[in-house]
Amino acid sequence: MLQPTSVWLIPQSCTQRIAGLKETLWIPLRDNKRMYVAPVPERLKVLCIGQKPTDIEITGSVVLTFLSACTGYGNSYN
Repeated sequence: MLQPTSVWLIPQSCTQRIAGLKETLWIPLRDNKRMYVAPVPERLKVLCIGQKPTDIEITGSVVLTFLSACTGYGNSYN
């Protein structure tokens, strides 16, 4: 779903469907990891025990790993 289609060919027998995203999609993974797809840049506040909050900007798609003492808060994630 997140790989560029130019890397591999989609067989003619497969139905292709495209969905437009208006807000960030979060997919929980194992080991305190989340994959996200952000159609527009979004601010995420990361809170870690014993540290000042950190603001980061996310865009595109990637796997984000939180340390066990940290969590993130944003418009579409908490």
